Amino acid sequence: MKFFGVLFSVFIALFLTGCGTQESDKVKTKDIYVQANATVGSDTFKYNNISVRMYEKDGLKRSVELVGDEYLTVSYNNQIVKLKGRTGYSGPWYETLFPYDGKTGVLTVTFHRNDGTTIPMSVEMVEPFNVTSPSALTEYEEYETIPLRWEVPTSLSQHFNVQVKLGSPSLNVSSNEIMALTDNGYHEFVLSKLADNLRKDAEKKGLKLDMAESCWMNLKLSRYNEKSLSGGFSNSSYIRVSFDKEITDLKMMLSSN
Repeated sequence: MKFFGVLFSVFIALFLTGCGTQESDKVKTKDIYVQANATVGSDTFKYNNISVRMYEKDGLKRSVELVGDEYLTVSYNNQIVKLKGRTGYSGPWYETLFPYDGKTGVLTVTFHRNDGTTIPMSVEMVEPFNVTSPSALTEYEEYETIPLRWEVPTSLSQHFNVQVKLGSPSLNVSSNEIMALTDNGYHEFVLSKLADNLRKDAEKKGLKLDMAESCWMNLKLSRYNEKSLSGGFSNSSYIRVSFDKEITDLKMMLSSN
């Protein structure tokens, strides 16, 4: 029985890491699938993070581990920072904090190879914004709509979405919805749909929400730019930079009808 337990643990580890790792100097650049995600701080811009994961393009989708003199850097506004290697159950990845002043410009991640070649991955920095509605600690009724108001960008070419989390404190159950929006500074969504989804999620667990219960609700508004890296790297590779604003401690009172 102990043997099967160990075997199962090994299987899970292989599943989570994509069946092991591959050394970077054994993979051609065009055969590497890249996921590069940058997030800039929502207020002070002190915590701007870039994270890069690389996989070998094959049936096993093995994680690529940088070896030898191969490494990654990130640059913005003529400041260059080297990414640090990290390890975990899902395989190696690379990340670092980088300086950002809240202004537009180009963010570039560069892959430095053993043969001296450099492969840049660039994306336009996203424009920061402020949210004017709703305000934290606001309480709504289930039949109401929430008016979202935020600052519009100088260019409407950027992507925008809002993530809504609604939960019952008494049953410890929650629902989550992500909506893609036009980045025009204005949107309204009806809360009754969110409440219905929460009831369905509770029913799936054999639970029933109390009438007139006060639920917690959090919003996360995200503006992001994304650029495809196909051509230099494997198809579907991308680099993305996002700016997030969170509104927490909202409440919604379920209808008693």
